Amino acid sequence: MAWALLFAGGTWLSLPAYCSASARFAGPGWAGLELALLLNPPGALAAAWAAMLLAMMPPTLDRPLAAAGERGPGAAGLFLLGYGTVWMAAGAILILLAIALRALLPAPGAPLAVAALAALA
Repeated sequence: MAWALLFAGGTWLSLPAYCSASARFAGPGWAGLELALLLNPPGALAAAWAAMLLAMMPPTLDRPLAAAGERGPGAAGLFLLGYGTVWMAAGAILILLAIALRALLPAPGAPLAVAALAALA
């Protein structure tokens, strides 16, 4: 269901451009950063990140969730709450870094900087 949400809910305007090395950006500098944040409100970015987590992460959670589930349903729920909280916080940081890098760096350097940042993470 999360995959369907990702495909059907793709209403953000410019965030996919951050994933493409050849995409054009609205403008350099702070004006471009402001425009990117206006076109992509934080709530919409958080919802898109949460949908991505729901689509991508469950296959990696079978064993940790089973181990937490052995201690009871409360432990499994706390595990999922902690896991989601950490990834949502990481998403906020990574999305803001991607927007800032794309807005503040010249177009040819931005994809390389984002790739270098991703390699470090």
